[in-house]
Amino acid sequence: MSFTSIVLSQERTNQVNGLETFFDETRIYKNQNKINLALESLDKAAALAEETEDEKALVDCYHKFALLYMELDKRETTLFYWDRATVLLNELEYPYGHAVHKYIESILLYDSGNNFQAIFMLNESKQLSNDRNLLNNILLLEANIYFTIEKYDSAALNFNSLVVNNDVFEKESLMARSHLGLAKVYLETQDFDESIKSGVSALEIAKANNFYKEEFEANEILGQAFEKREKYDLSLVHNRNLLKLKDSVFTI
Repeated sequence: MSFTSIVLSQERTNQVNGLETFFDETRIYKNQNKINLALESLDKAAALAEETEDEKALVDCYHKFALLYMELDKRETTLFYWDRATVLLNELEYPYGHAVHKYIESILLYDSGNNFQAIFMLNESKQLSNDRNLLNNILLLEANIYFTIEKYDSAALNFNSLVVNNDVFEKESLMARSHLGLAKVYLETQDFDESIKSGVSALEIAKANNFYKEEFEANEILGQAFEKREKYDLSLVHNRNLLKLKDSVFTI
């Protein structure tokens, strides 16, 4: 291998490592509900992808922007980035990119109340990539759709399959969200003891990893579940936790 080839190969490795670092930061900040910091890291990734003319990385950036703006309930901005990714994907052979594109379309459909179309789109996404992290997130979204359409057994099956997972990027986040999903299923089906058990598991994981959103939801569910079990003192504890969490976010 020539000296020039070695230099170019090293530059390429540095670019890939730089992108992965920014993507990792984005993912961590997103799961901790620090969306502004996530956007800052993603801006750096997008700048690097543009500088190196890496169209696949740019597609990944647009998709991550779309998902972050969904977290902020900014649907129009999500659609803006989703459309930008569409333009690039029309010219690219990039199965993973196309799979994520359909996954985001599923979220948009679900958000609009088109639950069965969303499930159909998720099935299409599954056919395009075997990326473990994507498949886990598809499984989680499916579970939430099943919960919405009151297919509680199917929802519980999906949530249970993610309670123990080996995801490289989002193991704890997926566990916390799955325990939360189960807590909601059990609350809805009036199995309050199981709801409390799942809620406590979700809360422990959320607190250990600074997942503010999941911590808030876990306290909310536990407050309701303990009230249903007529354990009003414990219900009050979690309702007070909600007020503290609201106050801390307001202060920030």
